[in-house]
Amino acid sequence: MKKGLFISTAIVFTLFLVGCGGPDLMIMVPNLTNMRFQTAEKVAQKRDLKLIIEKYEASEFVPEGSIISQDPSEGAYIKTARSVFVVVSSGKRKMKVPNLIGMRYGDAQDSLLKMGLAIGGIEEESSNASDVGYVVRQFPAPDSEVDRNTPITLTVSVGQLTTVPNVLGLPVDQASETLQQAGFEVNLIAVQKNLAPYADANIVLRTDPEPNRECDTKNKVDIYFRQP
Repeated sequence: MKKGLFISTAIVFTLFLVGCGGPDLMIMVPNLTNMRFQTAEKVAQKRDLKLIIEKYEASEFVPEGSIISQDPSEGAYIKTARSVFVVVSSGKRKMKVPNLIGMRYGDAQDSLLKMGLAIGGIEEESSNASDVGYVVRQFPAPDSEVDRNTPITLTVSVGQLTTVPNVLGLPVDQASETLQQAGFEVNLIAVQKNLAPYADANIVLRTDPEPNRECDTKNKVDIYFRQP
C-alpha cells in the first residue's frame, strides 16, 4: 500500500513539473549572472523565458551591460513564457573630481587618496599668482565624473621665474649690477690666472645658472672671473 502511494505521488510531482507537455510546462531557471544582457536574453529565449531589466546599478566588479543578479535565482522552476527579472550593471560608480586648485600639493595628494582617486603626473609651471608648491591647474577638471582610481594630473607652481641676463664678457661690477637689477643675488668666484691665462682680468667668464635660463630669483647667480 505504501509502495503504491509513493509511486502515485512521484507521478503527480512529475506531471506537475512537465505539465504533460501542455502550457504549464515547468522550466529550470539557468544561471544568467555575469552574462552580457544580449547573451542572457538568447539563453532565456531558448528556454521560452522572458528577460526583463528590473533596474541598472553601478558595480565595481561586474562589467557594464552584464547581469549582476536575477530573480528567480538559478535552479528555481517556473512555468514557460514567464519572466526572469535582472539587475544590469551600469559600470563602475562615477566620482566627481574635487577642486584642488589653490591647495598645497601635499594637501591635494591627501584629498585624492581619501576619495579613492590616484595621483597622476606632476607638472611644474611658473606663476606670478601662486606661491611655490601650490596647485595652479589639474586634469581632469574639477567636477568631472570619473571612475574610481582615475589618475589626476596636477600642475604645481614653482613661483615666479626670471630669465638670467647674459653678462658674459662684461666687467664684474657691471655684470653684478645687471643681475641684481633682475632680482638675483650675486656670488663672485675668482679664477686663478693660470687657469684662464688668455682671459682679461675682472671680466665675466661664465655664470651659473647659465645665461637665458629661467630661474627663481631666490637662487643666487655665481659669477666666474679671472683674478687680476
